[in-house]
Amino acid sequence: MNLKRLAYKLQTALLQQGMKVKINQFQSYSEQNKRMITKYVLTIPIESGNQIKNKIVLESYSLSEVVQKLAELLRGDGS
Repeated sequence: MNLKRLAYKLQTALLQQGMKVKINQFQSYSEQNKRMITKYVLTIPIESGNQIKNKIVLESYSLSEVVQKLAELLRGDGS
């Protein structure tokens, strides 16, 4: 199974437990590597009064780290 599919399955499992986790992707060109790179940002929406603010859980350039963090959240280890 590829990592992107696994990340979305873990995200769905967390949603079924009541935890909404957003996976944002930002692409930019890396002059050093001479290619496009993707940055992944995991956020959890938190209500503060009338507003909803996003708490950043993880920022990474590695999809495997995103999958590991989602698995930790599913087990209840991280936050």
